[in-house]
Amino acid sequence: MKQDDVEEIQRRYAAMAGEEFALLRREDLTNDGRAAYDREAKRRTGTEWVAQEASREAEYAKRLQAEKEALTGISGWLILPAISLVANLGIGIIGIAVNWSQLSATAPRVSLSDTAYLTFTLLVAVAFFRKRPFVPKLMVVWILAAVGLTIAENAGLLFQGIVATAIWVPYFLVSRRVRNTFA
Repeated sequence: MKQDDVEEIQRRYAAMAGEEFALLRREDLTNDGRAAYDREAKRRTGTEWVAQEASREAEYAKRLQAEKEALTGISGWLILPAISLVANLGIGIIGIAVNWSQLSATAPRVSLSDTAYLTFTLLVAVAFFRKRPFVPKLMVVWILAAVGLTIAENAGLLFQGIVATAIWVPYFLVSRRVRNTFA
C-alpha cells in the first residue's frame, strides 16, 4: 500500500459531501480505500457525519430485513411444490384405498412401495408446512424418490421426471425465498 495512494483517496473522500461519504460502505473498498476511509471518518468524527453514518447503517439494516421478509413464506414459486405435496397425498390416499381391496400375492410389493411413498410424502408435507430448516434437502430426496417411482412404474414419463428434477432440485438448493422461509 502506497502512502501517496491513500492520501489521494483521502483527498477525494474529504471533498465529498457528508451524505455522499456516508453512502460509502467500508467493506466494499480496497485496502487503500479502507485506510483512506478510516482516516477521513476519524477526521469527520464529532460532526454531523457520525449521525448520518448511524442513520445510514440503520436504514441499510431495515432494507435488508424488509427484503428478507418479502422473500419469506410459502408464496411465489413455493406454492407449486405445496400444491404438489397436497395433490400427491390426496392421489396416494385414493390410490391405496382403491387398491386395498385388490391385494393379491403379486400386488403387495407395489402397494407397499405406494404406502411407503405416501408415508414419506406425509412427513415431507408436515415438515414443509411447519417450515422446518431441513425441508430443502428433504424436498430434494422426495423429488428424487418421486422420479424413481415414476421411472419404475412408467418409463414413458421419464422426460417429465427429468424436467421436474432439473427445475425443482436447484430451486430448493439455491433459492433465497426457500432459504429465508425454512431458516
